[in-house]
Amino acid sequence: MPVTGGIIHIVAPGTCTITASQIGSHTYAPAADVSATLTVSKANLLIAAVDTVRNELQPNPVFRLVYTGFIKGETVNNLLTPPVVNTTADQNSPQGAYPITVTGAGSNNYAITYQGGTLTVIGQYQSVTFGDMVKTYGDPDFDPGATASSGLPVTYISSDPAVAVVTANGTLKIIGVGIDTIRAIQAGDANWAPASLTKILKVNKASLTIVVDSKSKARKLSDKLGLGLTLRYIHSCLASGQVNGTNYKAGNAIAADVSLYYDGRKKTGNGSDRAGQGWSGGLVLSNLGSKISYSNDATAKDFLPANLGLGFAYHGIVEEYNTFTLSGEANKLLVPLAPPDSAGQADYHAMGIAKSWTKSFSNSAYRFSIGGEYGYKDLFFLRLGYTAQTQEAGNLKYWTAGLGLKWTRMGIDFSYIVPSGSGVTRNPLSNTFRVGLSFAISSNNK
Repeated sequence: MPVTGGIIHIVAPGTCTITASQIGSHTYAPAADVSATLTVSKANLLIAAVDTVRNELQPNPVFRLVYTGFIKGETVNNLLTPPVVNTTADQNSPQGAYPITVTGAGSNNYAITYQGGTLTVIGQYQSVTFGDMVKTYGDPDFDPGATASSGLPVTYISSDPAVAVVTANGTLKIIGVGIDTIRAIQAGDANWAPASLTKILKVNKASLTIVVDSKSKARKLSDKLGLGLTLRYIHSCLASGQVNGTNYKAGNAIAADVSLYYDGRKKTGNGSDRAGQGWSGGLVLSNLGSKISYSNDATAKDFLPANLGLGFAYHGIVEEYNTFTLSGEANKLLVPLAPPDSAGQADYHAMGIAKSWTKSFSNSAYRFSIGGEYGYKDLFFLRLGYTAQTQEAGNLKYWTAGLGLKWTRMGIDFSYIVPSGSGVTRNPLSNTFRVGLSFAISSNNK
């Protein structure tokens, strides 16, 4: 072992003789040498196997080892031979616990000890599958539709019982409006390992409006232009009783619609009152009225969903029996964007109604629609439409298709909303089929 400046430097385990000498001076004679034996032992190194879990019928994973005792920044690469890890389990071993053993490591500098681990083989791997959900307050109890690849039954857990709870028969019951996380669980059995998956449930507000004693007034300004005014009293009940500590009641409000209509179509002639081809259009301001509240808190009144709508249509006639209509519509929600946190809620609810209409143009809550209709002999109709909302208006985008039949005084209409979107952007009315009946009261079938 080297000696530098009177300091012994240990470089490896082993035994050596250390001799101390004193050569004397002008005052002292040299001293006799003194020797001693220095024994350097190996450093202790513990190599431990980490407990591991794997599924049945799967190959053994690469087992992880933990080293305790390396010095001077050394690693497993400084060993003469690396450790070897073994277990008695193979890919076909049944469920149970199997030992993990560690042997074979070699080193001149370390005294190595080993600590085994346990390999636990559990049931076969399975997965749970289902999607995000969008519902409306008031919807009936429903099954989220989660399935396990094992075919075993799935149960659910709701993270927010104020939004939804799990019923005794395993379905979900909507309690209130909000966003909830739903966890689907398959607990496993003797052959399958447990599995789970979490998805989002978004519950939107329900729309329940009762209009009492609505009064309308229309005035024809010219042969092509008309003006309309509608006044209404609104009684709306979204919830009643106490929910999460708040007492709810029905809301009451007064609102008005103001509309302007233009009809530039020409009469078809031949003594008929039926409109021919040309342009028509309209502008409407709807739900202009007071605020509405569903509780006794006077500072928490909400704005009515006032709306500015603009629409147009072109009506065409091809030969005598074939007609078509192409239309477009744009709507702007005249409600300002609510603040994302509680800090601005007081100012938001204190805002005046007229100011809220102008303030609403600072957001991008728009909805656009286009559509077309083909008619034959005023008896058969084919329809197609598309609607798109901006992010702040709901972010829904979907197609609609329709078919109409008409004879004498009765008509029947079929419509279908094509499935679109996914997760929280999925249209709640996707895959909806509707049928409507109409009857003409007038004997001339206008």
